[in-house]
Amino acid sequence: MIRSKRSNQEGTPKSRKKWIKKVVCVLLITAILAINVPIPINIDTHAIEIIYSDASHIETRNVRIQGRFSFNVIRRWHGFRGAIEILEYPETHNELAFSPIRFYPMLSDGGLWGFRFEFLQYYIGPPERVPFTTVVAYPQVTFGAMYTTPFFRQALIMIADEDGGISSYESRIVVLHATTREEALEVILSSIIRITEP
Repeated sequence: MIRSKRSNQEGTPKSRKKWIKKVVCVLLITAILAINVPIPINIDTHAIEIIYSDASHIETRNVRIQGRFSFNVIRRWHGFRGAIEILEYPETHNELAFSPIRFYPMLSDGGLWGFRFEFLQYYIGPPERVPFTTVVAYPQVTFGAMYTTPFFRQALIMIADEDGGISSYESRIVVLHATTREEALEVILSSIIRITEP
């Protein structure tokens, strides 16, 4: 009886080590998949468009995001390949000019889950051959800039003016998932955007 107890006691640490090794392997495989396997995104959501400097400007918008999101632990940017459309703005129904979009952190210490930023540029017409060359140019327009947390849990799009300029104080800002101006402002202010008056 004493010998069997000793053998059981000796076997327990070994079984724990095996169990810990299995858990570590599962976590490593999950991390590798999270880095390398794009995650499908299919979002149809309402949004509120506001102008920070104009409290009377409130418009409802509908946003559709479809594609694949790459969550990168090693690289500084997260990638998205697909479509980002504001249904009320026809130019966003076109193909994104650069794919994948690379969302870079807004701050060096923003961490994996902080807000990230990238310009949204869309093709606006068929390709055109540059005269006297073999180069083909694709007409495109800078629609605005997108600020988002991973997987678009919180996101906003600042729409550029006719000259391509963006102002946090005067630009139209479409805030995803928001239903009121107060909710939209809360997301805008949490995104680390500096509101600067002209």
